[in-house]
Amino acid sequence: MNVKIMKMIVEPFENGEHTIAHDLLKHWKRDNDILTQGRASANFIFGFYRNNKMEILRVTPGKERTRNQILSEIDFINHLSKNKIPVATPIISQSKNFVETVNFGNIEFHAVAFHLMPGKQIDFEDMNSHQLFHFGEMVAKFHETSLKFIPIKERIRRDWKEDINNAISWLRGENPLIEKNLLKMKNWIDSLEFNQKNNGLIHYDFCSDNILWVDDSFSIIDLDDSAYYPFTAEFAFGIDEYREYSPNKQDKILENFIEGYRSIRNISENWKYEFNQFMNLMDLLKYARLTRSYQDTNPDEDLPWMKEMRKRHMTRLENDYTRIKENFIQ
Repeated sequence: MNVKIMKMIVEPFENGEHTIAHDLLKHWKRDNDILTQGRASANFIFGFYRNNKMEILRVTPGKERTRNQILSEIDFINHLSKNKIPVATPIISQSKNFVETVNFGNIEFHAVAFHLMPGKQIDFEDMNSHQLFHFGEMVAKFHETSLKFIPIKERIRRDWKEDINNAISWLRGENPLIEKNLLKMKNWIDSLEFNQKNNGLIHYDFCSDNILWVDDSFSIIDLDDSAYYPFTAEFAFGIDEYREYSPNKQDKILENFIEGYRSIRNISENWKYEFNQFMNLMDLLKYARLTRSYQDTNPDEDLPWMKEMRKRHMTRLENDYTRIKENFIQ
């Protein structure tokens, strides 16, 4: 998320003006040029109508993702779909492309259209035992399918080393504690025993927001962050919100999820320790990403909604920093 770019996209849309999203939408068949605005972060989500059905247009600044990085995501999504993993699939443009690119305000933007998947989001604490088991089972199937994925050479997804190196570069040497612990995590992951069964391309953001339920079945959305990690990182990165719940709720979530996962594939005997370590890594990466979002921005130039967002994010940074200090050696 870049706050300056967010302002560039959101402000004209809210004012009813022409936006980059309208330029990109022209590449797809549609019923009209009407757009609805959804989530705005690293990507900007819009809804549009095609064949009397709502679909999704995702707009991404080139500073966040290159065209090849997005194409690598599409390659992976199509692989998952062909192997019966229920993912939101892309819609090819009128020019027979999955990704369309335009320049706007001297910035490159990429767009992908996706089928809107049915279903509703359910918080982990509200999932029943069967849903948690099924979720763990599907994550295991996702990982098994991931192991069969052969990427195109020039379109290989990033990995954990790149994430950590990027995070360190974003901090600009201004937070030695965070940098020290990122390096500590990098050395720890390097010490793990990697093999063809415990390491591969993960979703990275298997949170409850990215799972859409219809009864006891669900669809998976938003693979934009998929990356190469040890598979146990998926547990921590996906259900990190579970820390907000009571210890009893936490135990129930993990117990049913892991039971479902183990019904399909084995996991490391040290999975619980690795789970906690990757929770710590997620805190560090989120801290670095959020810090980057506000670099070179002026609070005095914030729109009213940006002031509220900045206030909320600064509080989150303070809370995350407190937790990081508690969990790591100074």
